[in-house]
Amino acid sequence: MIEARHDRVVIRPVKLKGVTDGGIILPDNSKVQNSEGEVVAAGPDSSCKAGQFVVYARYAGQEVEHEGENFVIVPDSQVYAVKPSKTRTA
Repeated sequence: MIEARHDRVVIRPVKLKGVTDGGIILPDNSKVQNSEGEVVAAGPDSSCKAGQFVVYARYAGQEVEHEGENFVIVPDSQVYAVKPSKTRTA
């Protein structure tokens, strides 16, 4: 697993649905970049904890692939909110 350093937060983005609530299938180029996900690792200087669902800056951080999974590494200051796990969106 990836280990975060300093104030960095490693986030597993929530996968976006490719279909609207009305049933319209969206092409890949029309999907908005996701800005929500689950924290999988947080550095010692971060206020986040693993397992939290967060909202982060849409174009913040660095996208990385590790062991076949996509992650986003962002500074703690780019995490805007913590969401209860029941209210996460996909």
